[in-house]
Amino acid sequence: MFRISSLITFVLLTANTYLFGIDIIITPINYFEKSGNNYIKTAYEKDIAVDIEEWLNRYYSTRLDKNPPNDKLIGVSEIDARRLSEFYQVNYVLFGTIRDEGGCLNAEIKLYNERQNEYISFLASDANTYYNRLIKTICEHILDWFHVEKDKVGRLNNEIDELREEIGVLKSELNSKKAPEKHILQKEEPVHEVTLRMPVRAGYWTYTGTDWIEFVQGTTEGSFGLDFSPELQFTAFGGRRNEITFSLLFGYSYGTTSKRDIVNVHNILINPSINYFLNVYTNNWLAGSVGVIFEHGIWHVEETDYGVIRDYQQFLTGISTSFEYLYRFNKTMAMELGANMYFYFAENTSQVIKMYLGAVFTLLGGNYEK
Repeated sequence: MFRISSLITFVLLTANTYLFGIDIIITPINYFEKSGNNYIKTAYEKDIAVDIEEWLNRYYSTRLDKNPPNDKLIGVSEIDARRLSEFYQVNYVLFGTIRDEGGCLNAEIKLYNERQNEYISFLASDANTYYNRLIKTICEHILDWFHVEKDKVGRLNNEIDELREEIGVLKSELNSKKAPEKHILQKEEPVHEVTLRMPVRAGYWTYTGTDWIEFVQGTTEGSFGLDFSPELQFTAFGGRRNEITFSLLFGYSYGTTSKRDIVNVHNILINPSINYFLNVYTNNWLAGSVGVIFEHGIWHVEETDYGVIRDYQQFLTGISTSFEYLYRFNKTMAMELGANMYFYFAENTSQVIKMYLGAVFTLLGGNYEK
């Protein structure tokens, strides 16, 4: 009875740890300087392990191990990594060295994968004046490996189904012996928070109708606003984060013409919308939105053939749609590239398409950005 119960607990905990959580222990990273034909261990001006932890902690749960290694001259060994994995009850332990070769820095960081009982090496080199770029490169290698490793989950489906059948048989035997009910660990949902961002955009706009393009050519448009993400959000979609936001943009655009008639138009725009964001890979997001537009146009028309000058104002409403790509550098800043299209309710008007490039600044929240 005890052996059967222990087996079920072990299988469930192992599957749950692999599928729903990744914890990484980061050990002190040793720094060596070349002296002749030998290398001497010295103290670097920065804490290398802390710098790596700041990168990885944006995406995975990490923890620094401050205990000195058994061999202070050599540093953390593969045996030490396995011991730390057992001590902290985690799947992954990160350790390694950085060597100063005189003109460049060579990094060799290793990851102990307890689940597969294997060691993976990550290598990177850079000039010794580009330490921050070296840390960024080595961390990107590590994050790429984790992304590929997560994709391997689908290959284990058959094995998991077989384990479930065996567990079902064992549970039937336990129930027949009136064993106490076992509580299966539940998947943890990603943490959500209230987030407030400020997008700032600049772009080019133009009408889509041929007659309108000949009459007015779009030139420039600038906009800014607020983007609000509530705490109540969606669950992960295919293992990828996704979220919904509400935004309010204020914009200004200017159009003119190259014809002999002089036409100038100034547009003031208010655009509330609802937006959906999907995290496709690490820092990369795709987004789509739909909203309403309220536009105030101020027109100046000079008909040179008739000597007529007209100034008038126009108020329009309509629907806006957009599609964009967004790259989030960190929890405070992101870059966006997209296209927006306006459809007006008024007759005898043309749709407007706008290409834009902008930046998004996080004013509140952002602790769980990717």
